[in-house]
Amino acid sequence: IFTGNLSDTSIIKSCLQGTDAVFSTVASNDNMPDTHIAQDTAQSIVVALMDIRMTNPDAKLPTIIWLSSASLNETYHKKGPAVLHWLLMNAFNHVYGDLAHAERYLALHKKWLNVVLMQPGGLVEDKHHGHELNLEKPADFLSYADLAAGMIEVAEKGGYDWQGVTLGVKSKGTKIEYAIPGRLVKGLTFHFFPWFWGAAKKLHLQ
Repeated sequence: IFTGNLSDTSIIKSCLQGTDAVFSTVASNDNMPDTHIAQDTAQSIVVALMDIRMTNPDAKLPTIIWLSSASLNETYHKKGPAVLHWLLMNAFNHVYGDLAHAERYLALHKKWLNVVLMQPGGLVEDKHHGHELNLEKPADFLSYADLAAGMIEVAEKGGYDWQGVTLGVKSKGTKIEYAIPGRLVKGLTFHFFPWFWGAAKKLHLQ
């Protein structure tokens, strides 16, 4: 176990060195203004891998299995209701903006870096229902357990570099996240009134 700050590239380098795959799941569920956790993660990973490669030009670098979102995949969201996509992109605009910037940064290093974009639908706390990889349409809701299993399968299979991979479920019954309407309202509030984030924290509403 390595413990340290996300910007400490020496620790990140120690974590990544000698691995075959990196599961990058650092993210935020809150639509906090000026969120940059995904960008910080991407930059630390790239700097650490560049350091590894500079130290040993023949070093085999791991594939980065990057947790993204189906909302950022144009092929997926064009098949769904436009109103729903508008709601999601605005209620989580700070989170998705951070993710999009991070992924554009990673793409700048496409010539030497292998990245797979895992783009699931809504993630919920639930048991494993059985996942299936696809490049077409994500399940509306997916358990974290199914996501983890899918990321492992992608790493083991290989061949998905720089593709957006989503996940379906083999059996019905994945829990529906009924807290989403409240989170949408909360996220839209912070989108249109970003100053309210600080006020909400002071009032212990976060």
